[in-house]
Amino acid sequence: MKISDANLKIILNSRGEETLEVALNMDMFLAKASAPSGKSRGSYEAAVLEPPEAISKFENIKPQILNNDWQTQEEFDKFLISLGGANLMLVLSLAFARLKAKIENIELFQYINNISQIKIEKFTLPKPIFNIINGGVHSGQQDCKLEFQEFQVIPTVDDFALGLSIVKEGYRKLGEFLVEKFEKNQVLLGDEAGYSAPFQSNEEVLDILWDFINEHNYPLRIGLDLAASQFYNKEKLVYFVDGKEYSAEELKKYYLELIDRYQLISL
Repeated sequence: MKISDANLKIILNSRGEETLEVALNMDMFLAKASAPSGKSRGSYEAAVLEPPEAISKFENIKPQILNNDWQTQEEFDKFLISLGGANLMLVLSLAFARLKAKIENIELFQYINNISQIKIEKFTLPKPIFNIINGGVHSGQQDCKLEFQEFQVIPTVDDFALGLSIVKEGYRKLGEFLVEKFEKNQVLLGDEAGYSAPFQSNEEVLDILWDFINEHNYPLRIGLDLAASQFYNKEKLVYFVDGKEYSAEELKKYYLELIDRYQLISL
């Protein structure tokens, strides 16, 4: 596949921060992709480029992108990996995949399945994960006592629209409950629109969600995005959670306890 045109520009993400969007063309076909970005980054995550730096690097490699006849996704991705910059690699790789899918007249998920080594015969919609209470750097509160970054709910129903409707109702009712519990001026929206309140511990939030789900008989399960590198002490080589110190092995055991106690479906 020979790409006829490629353009990269800076756009704004949902936080109003600069990120990247690329457009790849081949004859009448056009595919775009943009790069998401989280509030926190793990210590082992691939490094990203600042948007202006990514634009500069892109302009340098653009002739190679246009002059090569790319036969496979793997060939294109290997070229990108040699360049570095996770956000630049991601937008180009995803746009390439979308372009190939359009040319082959198939959906993106079908294209990914075709090039993967694990073939899936029956497709199902992914389960949506809703970030409903924000902790850590997502909380938006300076005195936040929650180390865990995201407290999530996941519908167990197969109908995607029904699951979304259930969470929409639950989100509203949870907000009303938290206002009654903490007073209105203490209940805020965090960085990702989950509720933030003066919770005293991670387990308090889990207890609230567990009781709330069971009281309303919602077909929901609880999940966590921990962002553990954010509460890891490099000097002491321990993790601080709810005022306690944990080694890596101790933290693993604690996670297993939480999974069992709250029937966590995602961690």
